[in-house]
Amino acid sequence: MGSWRKSGMEIHCHHHRLFWYVLLVVAYFFSFTESISRRDFPAGFIFGGASSAYQYEGAAFQHGKGPSIWDTFTWEHPEKIADHSTGVIAENFYYRFEEDIALMKEIGLDFFRLSISWPRILPKGKLSGGVNQEGVTFYNKLINELLSQGLKPFITLFHWDVPQALEDEYGGFLSQDIVDDYRNYVDFSFKEFGDRVKYWITIHEPNIFTIGGLLNWEKLAFTYRWMVPKYQTVASTKAARLPLEVSIFCLDVIFGDYPETMRALVGTRLPIFTESQSKMLKGSLDFLGVNYYTARYADDSTSSSSVNLSYTTDSHVNLTRVADNGSLPIQEALNDSLRINYYHSHLSNLLKAIRAKSSYSLTTHTHSVLFAFF
Repeated sequence: MGSWRKSGMEIHCHHHRLFWYVLLVVAYFFSFTESISRRDFPAGFIFGGASSAYQYEGAAFQHGKGPSIWDTFTWEHPEKIADHSTGVIAENFYYRFEEDIALMKEIGLDFFRLSISWPRILPKGKLSGGVNQEGVTFYNKLINELLSQGLKPFITLFHWDVPQALEDEYGGFLSQDIVDDYRNYVDFSFKEFGDRVKYWITIHEPNIFTIGGLLNWEKLAFTYRWMVPKYQTVASTKAARLPLEVSIFCLDVIFGDYPETMRALVGTRLPIFTESQSKMLKGSLDFLGVNYYTARYADDSTSSSSVNLSYTTDSHVNLTRVADNGSLPIQEALNDSLRINYYHSHLSNLLKAIRAKSSYSLTTHTHSVLFAFF
């Protein structure tokens, strides 16, 4: 255990500093760019940053926190992670959040979206298993520090770190037993932090989860992966449409059921919602948080592949590799033209959409794949 933690520290102790250096350069770049500035965006448009508990907190087995399925997975299968990273140290945010929040303020962010580690609050996953007061105290301090620095806290209640105790007991999200335990955890969080936190995301990218996850939705976010036809043929057009319909099934579930296309493809393997469950889901969200990353071409597949679908060969996996486990030289980090251009292009196109009177309200958060944990 000791050598593992040391390895984690060597890998991760400097990454979060470089992430903020990059953002500082981006902010500096925008301040001297004639084509776009913060003043161009309408009142109410807010800029922020985001991360998840397992990716940045660290202290995975300290201060009363129980293990999550990610702790177990990265411990038992380090080969499944490109650089064998774990959440033992991560970005060490648990101990250095005040310093990082100061950097957020210096950058000029308006909000920070964090996630609460379910097993840090409830080590056994259940209220009956006891509350970890150290975890509650940590999140109270974190929320208070954000507010004192003028940042709005956005909280994701669940970013895939199922308490290992619930996974062992009934299979986690494969069982509807998760619904009551999750509801109790959410209710506790609302009561404990809701006096200061006004923006909540109940489940991060819920299309990852099973029927048990769907029935937990009160507010909804989904990953929207757009595909266009590879060729202008009927087969390619249909192939491009299918991922879109399947990707937004969570939106249709809000209206009570899966899309007909999805039911036609998956058939009886899809669960059937009861009338009361469908009624509960309808109109249950307050806003949608859209995560988008890239566009892909799609074509009709005439046969299934027999290749062994390992982590690196599965065609549905996007593998991100970290080229260097150490920290980049500061000169290289401050000349990160790739990400500077990305943010500038990204925000320029958002501004074009706003000026075209597109009817949406958007909060954008910063994310850098170079420092992504996986």
